Amino acid sequence: MPEFLVEPMTRRSVQLTLDWAAREGWNPGIHDADAFFAADPGGFFRATLLQGSDKQAVTALEISRTAPERQAGFDDGGPDDSMMLGAISSVAYGDRFGFIGLFIVDPSHRGRRVGKVLAEAALERLGTQRVIGVDGVLQKAGQYKSIFGFEHAWTNIRHECQPGGDKAQLPPGIECVPLAQNHLDAVQAIDLEMFMAPRPEFLRRWLSPSPHEGGRAMVCVEDGIVNGYGVIRPCVTGFKIGPLFARTPRAGRALYHALTAHIALDTRVWMDIPDVNFEAMAFAQSLGMRECFRTARMYRGGEWPLPARHIWGVTSLELG
Repeated sequence: MPEFLVEPMTRRSVQLTLDWAAREGWNPGIHDADAFFAADPGGFFRATLLQGSDKQAVTALEISRTAPERQAGFDDGGPDDSMMLGAISSVAYGDRFGFIGLFIVDPSHRGRRVGKVLAEAALERLGTQRVIGVDGVLQKAGQYKSIFGFEHAWTNIRHECQPGGDKAQLPPGIECVPLAQNHLDAVQAIDLEMFMAPRPEFLRRWLSPSPHEGGRAMVCVEDGIVNGYGVIRPCVTGFKIGPLFARTPRAGRALYHALTAHIALDTRVWMDIPDVNFEAMAFAQSLGMRECFRTARMYRGGEWPLPARHIWGVTSLELG
């Protein structure tokens, strides 16, 4: 019997997990916890040390049947966060799709089945009727396939650049403007087209990325039609762009320049580009962006045919 249990997390524990991620070099957004938790408050789990004989380790099946749908807040009725051994997210986007991420185990407890039990809990929670996605490090892709049945779809390549206030000249008939209330319906339609699953509560927070700290959301209007949108958010170090969704290549290029136009010369910016988006990859190369690392986008339970040629930057590696 393992000496730990798995239970749903509160908003406070999600923030702690992101603090761990920062120490591991994942460089999360400084306000990611709010949007992550809002996406699916019942979709975050942690493993904690057992304390006393009145608590019992639970199986993944028991977790999925008893996990409460906790509301946002900092009250924590479970074990103290100092006893946390690891965490994982298992976010349900409607009844057809889910995504697993934010998978991290304290280094001193790796190799003790903590990760395996967390993964089983995450999969059990999403069930067998959904297609499940994950962005995994390439070194683990073989295990995700052999143990959990995930299949490789494409490779995300993280690129780093120093845009230096690039104010590229836009071609006639195209403009990029800050997201406004009258753009929301068009943006939500584009997001559903590119992500193929509803995420209204997540977007409500993600589209307001701390403008006083350099974050912004922009839309691209081509000949009077909103053809793309993008978000740049402040991170522990620098900024990340994501999503950057564009129906046309020139919208993708224009949005990148618009999102980075206000960034200081010595500030670093990252974006994760699907390797199958050849236009975006060529654009990154033309700007001299540096490849940092790669992750495997994988699915289990069927295909999830996203229009990757329109995804210039994925939203996040943690929630898809």
